Amino acid sequence: MKKHHLMVSIVADQINEALFDEIGDDVIEFNQDDQPAIIEDYRADLEKMFSDKE
Repeated sequence: MKKHHLMVSIVADQINEALFDEIGDDVIEFNQDDQPAIIEDYRADLEKMFSDKE
């Protein structure tokens, strides 16, 4: 991300916005260490969504 001069929080927001219509909620949140993480409740949905695209 640093190589491309991207802010992690902005990219996470963009991913959440892009997936909101499909999932209906944010799929990435920031943990106690301020690191982005997939919300476990949506992990299976995301895996299915992206594996179906191949």
